[in-house]
Formats: sequence, C-alpha cells, structure tokens
Amino acid sequence: MITFDLNKAESLESKNDSLYWDGWTLVFSKPKAVGWARKDGEWRKGKWHVARRFTVQSDGLYHIPKSVYHGLQH
Repeated sequence: MITFDLNKAESLESKNDSLYWDGWTLVFSKPKAVGWARKDGEWRKGKWHVARRFTVQSDGLYHIPKSVYHGLQH
C-alpha cells in the first residue's frame, strides 16, 4: 500500500487521464468491456470502465494499492 497526501494526489491526477476527482474521492478508472456488468462499472469517455475509488482516510492520507500506483506517471 502506498500512502500520500492531498498535494501528491492532485499532482498524480493532473498527470494521469485514468485518475479524476469525485469530490474528495480519487477515482482510478480503467477501460474494460465488462464494465457494463459490474457493480463498479461506469460509462466514461464513450466506453465502459471499471472504477476503483479511494477516499481520504482518517489520517488525512490516501491509501492506494501498489499495483495501481506503479501503473501511473509520477
């Protein structure tokens, strides 16, 4: 698990099309054809995606799995 603050989260979001904000929640959205059939599916940019949502935790940090973090531009 990788942890970082709001400033780092904003920096990552600005560099990665697969990240966007939904209020204070950082959303990682990846195109997947099966998105239409999944609870975490969403229609975005004309395609089905699967989204993972990361809320700010009680320590004020975002906790992102290494598998997601290492696939992003830094």
